[in-house]
Amino acid sequence: MKLKTNISKVSTQSLGTLALRVIETVNASGIEEAKTSKNFLKLTELNDAYQQAIDPVNIKSMSNQIDNKFTERNQLFTELFTYVKGLTVADEADVKTAAQKIYDEISKFGLNFSKLRKSDKTLRYIRIIESLKQSEFADALQKTKLTDKLNALDIVQRAYEDLYMGRGNRVAGKVAATSIRYDMETVLKKYLDEVALVTENKETEDWKTLYTNLKKRVEEVSASVRNRQVLPKPPVNNTETSTAS
Repeated sequence: MKLKTNISKVSTQSLGTLALRVIETVNASGIEEAKTSKNFLKLTELNDAYQQAIDPVNIKSMSNQIDNKFTERNQLFTELFTYVKGLTVADEADVKTAAQKIYDEISKFGLNFSKLRKSDKTLRYIRIIESLKQSEFADALQKTKLTDKLNALDIVQRAYEDLYMGRGNRVAGKVAATSIRYDMETVLKKYLDEVALVTENKETEDWKTLYTNLKKRVEEVSASVRNRQVLPKPPVNNTETSTAS
């Protein structure tokens, strides 16, 4: 039988609440057939998408974390650059030579970073780190005692990228809740019809209990609608009245 429904009259938020309560009720029922239904699995999938859609993305908080990591990265690079530049006039010849080698390599990417856009700075930091991590600079880094400083810069740079990409991925993956509504409403109706039909055919206590509980869930969410949506009543047997009616 097909369910004639008024679910379309409830708000998107109320529909999402109903879907969540239906899923919780079915999972609590312990009926494997009810949980492995194609319609139920689809409803669960849509509910996950809906919950993600309404989960607030705190862009300001994430942006603050990114900005803090950006500042930390700048400070580490400035310290490294200032340190190696100072060593280019060191008294020890081997240290001076090593520092000059590192300084010359960094200089290839420019010396004035202050006016660069953030994305351009990031690219230069990445290229500098990758360049200095080549084996040909291992000895120079050791002699100038810059290995730890370079590793620290690399760690912060990677953390910055993770934060930056994470924010972009969350925003890009955020779907409007209203865009999910139609599919959720359609599948929810189909599943409620399915439960009513199985209850009619099986007439077991566990299915009758599930039907009754789902009926309550629908009525709770639809209370503000003039014509409340209820599950279709399983037909009454000639000899016995269904306990779910």
